[in-house]
Amino acid sequence: MTEPTITYGHGKLYDFDTVSGWTEHEDGQTGSFSVSNNDMVDIYITGTGGNAEYYIDNNVNLGLMTLTHKYIRYRYRTSDTNIKAKIVVEFNDATTQEILADASSTTWVTGVLALTTLKTVDHIRLYADHAVGHVYYDYVLIYEDTFTFPNAESITVLPSTDLARTAYAGRVGRAPQTMGADDTKILINVDLDAGDWKRTGDTIAGEVFFDIAHNGSVDEAWQWLTTGHGHAFKARLETPQFIYSNNRHLLTLTLYEYRLGSADDETYKERFGI
Repeated sequence: MTEPTITYGHGKLYDFDTVSGWTEHEDGQTGSFSVSNNDMVDIYITGTGGNAEYYIDNNVNLGLMTLTHKYIRYRYRTSDTNIKAKIVVEFNDATTQEILADASSTTWVTGVLALTTLKTVDHIRLYADHAVGHVYYDYVLIYEDTFTFPNAESITVLPSTDLARTAYAGRVGRAPQTMGADDTKILINVDLDAGDWKRTGDTIAGEVFFDIAHNGSVDEAWQWLTTGHGHAFKARLETPQFIYSNNRHLLTLTLYEYRLGSADDETYKERFGI
């Protein structure tokens, strides 16, 4: 199988549960931006003409050096194929790098690109161009790298259905309650003695998970996880268990799908990156 992967070393995560700290720029297009579904930014273009350009960018300089924070990852979709999404990074020397060229997709698209080395990222521009309509950006993430598991003995993915048996106060009977599906749970068991579990500079095998657990702040609320079996989505690491027994070094990872809003606006293929 393809080995699982997980991101680490998040420098800046824009998860768009709020759009505070962003400014709009109009040039030939009129529009607005807001939070949609409590989990994404919705840029709504209401009129177009002239140079037909509209974008938002972050107010505060990020100051992230690409020598360490090497990659940018994003997820977007558009209301139709006429309106275009585009992402541009602006460095502190006023040069720019186009991360996503004009593109449209009515289903969610995830992308990743290496940032120009030996630069300092200050601003991210999120565009909506060429037509009236909506562009939705789920997240933009700048991070250090992706760790590839050298060995995984088993991976268990436990998706919840919308008819989950959810307990509540004063409940009578055992009929399922349609209260919305719970987040998917992922269990990964690994043998730390099989393969090289150290990154450059690590002291112990599996140290990347100590790194992730310790840095679970607002800028590392989740990691981008691929299971090696065709799933790819936001996941939150919960209580990694390092087991040292009888000269064996094992690790059990528990992760949960991370969502702030409802998954109703996604197909299951989009939700799980299938």
